[in-house]
Amino acid sequence: MKLIAICGGTNSGKTTISKKIIELLPNTFLEEPDKLMFKYTDLCQKEIFENLGIEKDPNIIDRDYFFANYENVKIWQKTIEPFVIKDIEEQISKVKTQYEYMLIDWAYLPLSDFFDKCDVKILIKSDDSNREARINSRFNGESNEQYGTNQWKNETLLNRIKFNQKVSDDIIEKFDYIIYNNSTLENLYENANKIINEIIKK
Repeated sequence: MKLIAICGGTNSGKTTISKKIIELLPNTFLEEPDKLMFKYTDLCQKEIFENLGIEKDPNIIDRDYFFANYENVKIWQKTIEPFVIKDIEEQISKVKTQYEYMLIDWAYLPLSDFFDKCDVKILIKSDDSNREARINSRFNGESNEQYGTNQWKNETLLNRIKFNQKVSDDIIEKFDYIIYNNSTLENLYENANKIINEIIKK
């Protein structure tokens, strides 16, 4: 089974590209560790705050701490990473005989040692202004699954946009492909098609 990493910041277009890749490569299993991160954030809250060296204020939501600065992002991610990786590896064991590819859609994958285990690494990049526009159109102060709470500070949202793009930008030379998502959906799909054709040929 080939492992394909899909990385990029919040609302860069990872989910859109992931859906297109699955359409083009039907024998692909989609793994979404970003969802696992918030599961293990809740389960490991005590350990996370101990590693941050912070006493949690009950009036401040967790994510305002995690995205306060980039160092906090890395500590948060590293605390829960072993549990996330364990889940990914268990999933690989379950599906490796049924699928030819596993698509790992994870913004924070470049911070993990598991990144180097991926056979193909794809980065989705989009200008901050475009990503902010997308996040504003999807988040209207209402609770939803992706953002988890309607109490997010605007500063926290903007930091999330900045930091989870920095995760990939810091090691941009390690990516096999970079797709720039600042144009039309048609252009995005065209770039995805080119990459998938190259992956199939390998």
